Amino acid sequence: MATRRAKVVADALVRKGMVREDSHHVMFVKTLEGVATLVTRMSHESHEIDENLAARMAKQCCLFLREFWRLVDCPLRREEWDDLVRQRCVGGRNPFIGR
Repeated sequence: MATRRAKVVADALVRKGMVREDSHHVMFVKTLEGVATLVTRMSHESHEIDENLAARMAKQCCLFLREFWRLVDCPLRREEWDDLVRQRCVGGRNPFIGR
């Protein structure tokens, strides 16, 4: 099972355009104007992000798990992620998240 250190994931999300907001959890927010606002979070106590949590975070980021790991590991560039979100979030709705 793949894991990454929480700090590595957090730093990657910020590098790829998410804004970190510290509250009861560590929140990450990314807005693509006119498209969607993506929000994901992790606990302050998180040391490792396992595949289970990564899969939930990926959905919140409008990505498949393998794309999320590519985002964290850097092969998926910010611009490519933005393009995927624009293609997938028709009408501002993230298709990975049920309403």
